[in-house]
Amino acid sequence: MRPTSALRRRSLGVVLAIGTSVLAACAGADAFPPIPDVGDVTTVPPIDRRTDDRSGIALPGVGGTTTTVVVMGPGRSRLVGRVDGPDGPLAG
Repeated sequence: MRPTSALRRRSLGVVLAIGTSVLAACAGADAFPPIPDVGDVTTVPPIDRRTDDRSGIALPGVGGTTTTVVVMGPGRSRLVGRVDGPDGPLAG
């Protein structure tokens, strides 16, 4: 069965509408404003981690005790333990 001329015109109209929409979407104005010029930027020299000595920094202690039981043997590894805080064992 051959398409009728009305069906051909409708198909042509759909194709032209889709093509026009695609062209309009591609030719629109820029969606984002241009990036502003920040001018001169002062940079900080990188830190040489080979000579950066932090051994003099004292970290505060944490109260409580930690106990850990490691099962040694063949098979799957396990790590089971308990953390005791100042008010008793911690959940989790």
